[in-house]
Amino acid sequence: MHFIWFVYVAHIIGYWGTVLCTVVWDSDQCDARCASKVMTNMTAYTVPATALFAWLVPEYDHLSLAHGIWQLPMCVVLADVLFYYPHRLLHTFHHLYQLHRAHHKWHRTMGMAALYADPFEHLVVNTAPPLTAALLLRAHPWVVAAWIFIASANTVIAHASEGQHIDHHFHRNKNYGVGLMLCDRLHGTLLE
Repeated sequence: MHFIWFVYVAHIIGYWGTVLCTVVWDSDQCDARCASKVMTNMTAYTVPATALFAWLVPEYDHLSLAHGIWQLPMCVVLADVLFYYPHRLLHTFHHLYQLHRAHHKWHRTMGMAALYADPFEHLVVNTAPPLTAALLLRAHPWVVAAWIFIASANTVIAHASEGQHIDHHFHRNKNYGVGLMLCDRLHGTLLE
């Protein structure tokens, strides 16, 4: 079996495990309609995207796990760049914002809604950046699994607790990035 399916499992565990923690912490973090839409995205769109990634990415048996020392931090940096620009474009053009509107439908943000999105947005903004970062770095399979687990958990946390992404949901022209928010700092869109 191709390693990417272990990565998909890491994504599911990272996302839903963190969602479960947020729901235990705050029961208002749960919504059945939201859960249904996110599960649809994870099955109908993430599975084919993962299969495509598996086809594009060979098994990297020759790499040492020591590559994770530099690959994991670089995944964080690359994902910020790869997420920032398409996310900002969705906010910049009215027609594109229509594709992003579903994600901003929740007046009270909740962790579960991190992947509540239109299929286009789910693939281009949510799924492609972390996978592409790993692909560009030719990351070790276990580094990819760790990275996807961390990214999945982080996106839930970013939507469940006070912080930069919650600020984005209230000030929609600020804080487009993820992680270190490097592109927001570079383009003056960081709201601190």
